[in-house]
Amino acid sequence: MMEEPLEAAGPDEDERTGQAPPPAPGALRQLLAALLDALKTRLDLAAVETELYFACMVEALLWGFATLLCAVIGLFFAMATVIAALWNTHPYAGLLGSMFVFFVLAAVCAMVVVRSLRARPQLLSGTLEQFERDQRRMSGSEGGR
Repeated sequence: MMEEPLEAAGPDEDERTGQAPPPAPGALRQLLAALLDALKTRLDLAAVETELYFACMVEALLWGFATLLCAVIGLFFAMATVIAALWNTHPYAGLLGSMFVFFVLAAVCAMVVVRSLRARPQLLSGTLEQFERDQRRMSGSEGGR
């Protein structure tokens, strides 16, 4: 009779040594692939959020610049009209009044800019939120969801 070849470390040997069997190479590859896939998804999300954020900011800056340009030109002509009308009687009142109007409008514009910058969402907030969820899942604090 022929002798059967000896098998490599089988379940019997692991029971005798009391050690858990090493993870299968396929399982490690699957885990690594899942981790890389999750990382790729998060990076894609970050790229999309960054692109949308910058597109929104560029659009807001262009429209804001166009608005201010039109408003300043309109105010310039309005103030020139007031100054011309008051030049013979009250020239300094026309100049000081025009200057005051421009300073008030500059303060209003500054307040609008500050309010709009505070109201915008934080850059990459969705990506950071997803990373926090992943971290909670990995630590097991979400109950395996």
